[in-house]
Amino acid sequence: SVLNNNGLTIKDGPSITKDGINAGNKTITNVADAVNGKDAVNLDQLHKVITGDNSINNGGAITNIGGTGKDNVNDAISHVKDAATKAKTTVTEGDNIVVKETTNKDGSTNYEVSTKKDLTLDSITTGDSVLNNNGLTIKDGPSITKDGINAGNKVITNVADGSIANGSKDAVNGGQVKNISDSIKNSIGGNTTVNPDGSITTNNIGGTGKNNINDAIKSVDDKVTNGVNDLTNKGLNFAGNAGKDVHRKLGDKLNIVGGADAATAEDKTSGENVITRTTEDGIKIELLKDAKFDSITTGDSVLNNNGLTIKDGPSITKDGINAGNKVITNVADGSIANGSKDAVNGGQVKNISDSIKNSIGGNTTVNPDGSITTNNIGGTGKNNINDAIKSVDDKVTNGVNDLTNKGLNFAGNAGKDVHRKLGDKLNIVGGADAATAEDKTSGENVITRTTEDGIKIELLKDAKFDSITTGDTVLNNNGLVIKNGPSITKDGINAGNKTITNVADGVNGKDAVNVDQLNKLKDQIGKDIGNLSDNAVQYDKDKDGNVDKNSVTLGGGDKGTNLKNVADGKVEKDSKDAVNGGQLWDVKQNVDKNTNDIQNIQNNINNINNGKSGLVQQQESNGEITVGKDTGGKSVNMAGKDGDRVVKGVADGTIAKGSKDAVNGGQIHNISDSIKNSIGGNTTVNPDGTIKTNNIGGTGKDTIHDAIGTLNQSNQELGNRITNLGDQLQQAFYDTNQRIDSVEKKANAGVAAAMALEAAPFVAGKYTYAAGAAYHGGENAVGVTLRKTSDNGRWSITGGVAAASQGDPSVRIGISGVIN
Repeated sequence: SVLNNNGLTIKDGPSITKDGINAGNKTITNVADAVNGKDAVNLDQLHKVITGDNSINNGGAITNIGGTGKDNVNDAISHVKDAATKAKTTVTEGDNIVVKETTNKDGSTNYEVSTKKDLTLDSITTGDSVLNNNGLTIKDGPSITKDGINAGNKVITNVADGSIANGSKDAVNGGQVKNISDSIKNSIGGNTTVNPDGSITTNNIGGTGKNNINDAIKSVDDKVTNGVNDLTNKGLNFAGNAGKDVHRKLGDKLNIVGGADAATAEDKTSGENVITRTTEDGIKIELLKDAKFDSITTGDSVLNNNGLTIKDGPSITKDGINAGNKVITNVADGSIANGSKDAVNGGQVKNISDSIKNSIGGNTTVNPDGSITTNNIGGTGKNNINDAIKSVDDKVTNGVNDLTNKGLNFAGNAGKDVHRKLGDKLNIVGGADAATAEDKTSGENVITRTTEDGIKIELLKDAKFDSITTGDTVLNNNGLVIKNGPSITKDGINAGNKTITNVADGVNGKDAVNVDQLNKLKDQIGKDIGNLSDNAVQYDKDKDGNVDKNSVTLGGGDKGTNLKNVADGKVEKDSKDAVNGGQLWDVKQNVDKNTNDIQNIQNNINNINNGKSGLVQQQESNGEITVGKDTGGKSVNMAGKDGDRVVKGVADGTIAKGSKDAVNGGQIHNISDSIKNSIGGNTTVNPDGTIKTNNIGGTGKDTIHDAIGTLNQSNQELGNRITNLGDQLQQAFYDTNQRIDSVEKKANAGVAAAMALEAAPFVAGKYTYAAGAAYHGGENAVGVTLRKTSDNGRWSITGGVAAASQGDPSVRIGISGVIN
């Protein structure tokens, strides 16, 4: 042993020197348990760290790592992986269960368990309700089966309004039946009343002391004795913007013609842009300011040859009207008889309404809701039966049919003469929508001129428009726009994806640049990229100094470097993409969702079993039964494979305004009986609930309208109406004449404004201007024009404004250039 300044050294044994402790291949015994980070540890401490289920032999070697029977970590991990693969759990689908299997990046399997969208069950029982292949049956309550709907003597409430039309199978409600009863009451008038069950009672019709229509008509026996020659000679007087007034007797022809050649083809005329507008004073003939010939577009609405279409809204096209309403459809015809509890459909109610309409006759119409509207019954001018009977005070001895048939004859530049009886409507229309607002039309561009033959409708040669459309080009106050091409508007110039050629080099910050300038910038950027330093992330190099594209080492020291904003990598077999934290989070969410879905399936099965879930529900054993309370849809379709079904056992529904209760055939039969009793005479009720009338009031007529039509009003009342019509037409043409005078002044002012817009000179690279003044047709105007010409003189933009003594200021804008 040597102990010196360097330390202690034992030959063939341990040494403790300045270089450290060398055990000399000898065992160090009795080492205390280490406490601090730099302390030596003993074998006992090491055993506690590494043993677990492992074994250590006398030589210190570790065996049976983790109880796997393997003596090294690599073999132990492989053993665990093989065991995990062999122990894979499989989840299989049941009759109403769907299992979706996916493989995670670590090789584990993910199962998503859910119920099928379309469940197949033999039957569902909830309380007293059973739903099976035959349908739905509720003990002591309604049923919906293959045989139809049986309401179980319960009231069907909240029934949507069904269609009341010929062939309709929709169910109708008490509110609709009440509306029909009310319309019949209003058509009869007088002391007519509607009873609580929907039937009708009449009393003292038309003040005759009779209680049915048949007997009331029989009580009328006076004649109409006055003549109509004076009315014929009165005729009508017509006046236009210019020319003498024209007089025509009733029955004479009045020519209303335009200035164009009568042989001009229809597709060469502009009738589609002309509109006639009725006012309190007469008829205005106007021309649209914004003429759009192929279609009319306003906001999201388009009107064209196919019809009217509103984006995200209703449409009226050649295919029909789609209004979006939902009703109960395909309801079979129910029995209409005393005591019947069957539901009836809109077609049956429509048949009843039609039979009432046919009994009344004339202008009687059936409204969409099944109610009835009467108009001018028997030619009396009255709209209900009570007042019509009151208005008749003389028998029909000499009619006014000849006067009515004389009417007026109308002729135009082309086409056959048109005849209209008195009371008929003559349409003097253009091709534009009659609902167009007055500020969208240009009456100032149309003039009417009376001649000895009639009235001419003419269009000014110098017309003023808010916009002009020619093909795909539109010029208006905003500027010039070419469809799928360039535009020059108040917002600037849009090249429309076309090439702008001969662009000079941009100099200032707002100048346009050309391709040559962009190429120079591209070359400079390429040079800058070549000068990038080693600050960029680069591949590692192998031992020979070559780039190793299989390895990239990022800086960041012991803590490493965070990679942020990593895109989603592919999670599939053989994928080598990096995945991000969000994808790992989704994996966790799917596991949580599968757990929740399995629990929800159990809950849904429990809800079906306890009767509080499904399409038809009854919360209490004797409570209200609801159908589809928590689902969408506004109609119940009763059609079956064997045809429409009858709804039976329907309790009497409420017949009142606003009622949504279903009504039964017995209630309809009571209403039909009350109408039969109100009409009286030979009126009968058919088995389907419709009503048939015959020889009403002994007149030989089978409709109320025709029966009353055998009697007519006095000619004095008719004379007053025609005289008023003539006065209105005279005033209308006078107002039209005044308006056209105003239009002429505005047109002359527009011509003066156009003349005052002097063209500014072309000077390359300069702004130029021009000012002018003009006089035309008694009107004057001043204008100024500004032009900007390109530096090379190949194109220029010009704009101008003019103010005239009449109307609004005029504005123009244009662009010109050299093509070759």
